[in-house]
Amino acid sequence: MDENLASYEPSSFTVDLSNLELSSDNDFIVPEDFGAFVHEWWHYFQDISTITGQFGFYMMMRDLARVSQTTCSGTENIISLPLDKDTFGDPISKDRKLYNVICGETINERISDFSITSSPEIKNTELKYEGHSKDIAKCNLKINNKDYTLGIIALQEMNCFYVQKISEKYSPKPPRVSADSLPEFPYKVGELLFTYYSIDADLASKLLITYLCLDSIQAPVVLLKMLEVLKEKKYEFKKDRDNIIKIFNEVSSTYSECNDKIYCEWVKDYASWIKDETKKNMSDSLKWYLTKLVDISSVKDRMGQGCFITDFCHSLRGFQMLYSFFSVPIFKKDGMLYGSSMIGKKPILDFQNEYNNALFLWFLKRVYKLLSIKKSSDLQNLAECELYSKCQYRDIVDKDYDCKTAVWQVIQDEKKAKCPYGLALHTMGLWQNRIEIKD
Repeated sequence: MDENLASYEPSSFTVDLSNLELSSDNDFIVPEDFGAFVHEWWHYFQDISTITGQFGFYMMMRDLARVSQTTCSGTENIISLPLDKDTFGDPISKDRKLYNVICGETINERISDFSITSSPEIKNTELKYEGHSKDIAKCNLKINNKDYTLGIIALQEMNCFYVQKISEKYSPKPPRVSADSLPEFPYKVGELLFTYYSIDADLASKLLITYLCLDSIQAPVVLLKMLEVLKEKKYEFKKDRDNIIKIFNEVSSTYSECNDKIYCEWVKDYASWIKDETKKNMSDSLKWYLTKLVDISSVKDRMGQGCFITDFCHSLRGFQMLYSFFSVPIFKKDGMLYGSSMIGKKPILDFQNEYNNALFLWFLKRVYKLLSIKKSSDLQNLAECELYSKCQYRDIVDKDYDCKTAVWQVIQDEKKAKCPYGLALHTMGLWQNRIEIKD
């Protein structure tokens, strides 16, 4: 059985449902796949509601803003890929690269009879960035005497493991792929840590603890420090929620930079990008994205940090309410992209605006991947448009060969984009300058 029935791509605001089954009337996901669906939806929720998720998107936008100074400059210039490194010897994707180091490895590994065999460690790792050294705190675990990194990705998956466990209780039928059947690393590392620190906590408390830590910029460090404070005690969500939040705030204020301070730094960049009248579609999509973040922040301020977890854990109705406010803008299934109304009853809100803005950002990320390749051979997986086989714009674009073999050519000699991918290319100035591939 495929353990990944669905997937979510960070900073894309899209859940791939290709292996999930819809009910016969497309009313919703079949009950057997409900837990797997909620798992991936929660990744989207992490992406927009926690600072670690928001950080990844911000770092990608920094890279795009930097490369646009080259791709949008002048006319009839040749943009040679892979792009040259900058004056510091850094790649164009250096900010997202830095974020990826903090995220840790993307691996799924099954481990028999697994246990933590030595105390978790926090060590500073030196990285070069713009000619200077940066110290990055990395958390290391020894599981069955093998070294593993506890990064943001592992923490996100641990958090989703508890989400899936809880959501499975809401389904009237057994899951096709249960949370318990997922690989030990990274999904069940939370269980290892709670056992190692002798913490007896219910599922809702574990969900709350891991989610709160994701909302601190030094998330893995904060988690380990928080577990040290919580160790050798029992926690019940209904009774201990406020105390858990209090402990998190104390630990986070000591071991992580203040979120408000970080947001103040980001605001300056976002304000500059939004004001760029030459990139209207990017400006509009960023306004949509920031509005989502403001809405989430206002809910937290009004109802408290643990409000989302409380809603989710309270009942199926609580989950439905949370999902109705923060439904995924785009679903991908069978080679096509759909809006939120693809599944479920007709939404109360109009999601067309969300879909359009998220769609632009989805294609913009494809252009980002194109412009940040490290070697020419990396283009093999990017040459064909991901939506080529079922593209509804093919007749309008009328560049079938380019769409299949060199999708970045669809905007060449076109002053106006004819498809969403072309619009993202146009925004990055690739209608006025040409891409060539280095040998």
